[in-house]
Amino acid sequence: MRFIVSYSDTCWYTRRMLRGDYIVKGQRNIIFGLIFALLVALFSIANVQNVEVNYIVGYFETPLVIVILSSVILGALIVFFVGGLKLVKMRNYTKKLYKLK
Repeated sequence: MRFIVSYSDTCWYTRRMLRGDYIVKGQRNIIFGLIFALLVALFSIANVQNVEVNYIVGYFETPLVIVILSSVILGALIVFFVGGLKLVKMRNYTKKLYKLK
């Protein structure tokens, strides 16, 4: 087992973990997400009138709040799935690299 003698003796990843960069980044993302959710909620509440949504086969009438919130949720799901697909590809690529060693 290797003991850390000094701060400069550690690798860059360990130094960042010791400084807390990753924890702060995670907290920062949560705060930005909450601020974004609050802005979307305030914007949605300000737009409560009914709108007509047209699509290929027909149309329907719904409050603008529902249209805004469903658009935000659909966009978040698309980003989540595309990011997840990229993560799976990167993991598979990493596994291939380790097998080649």
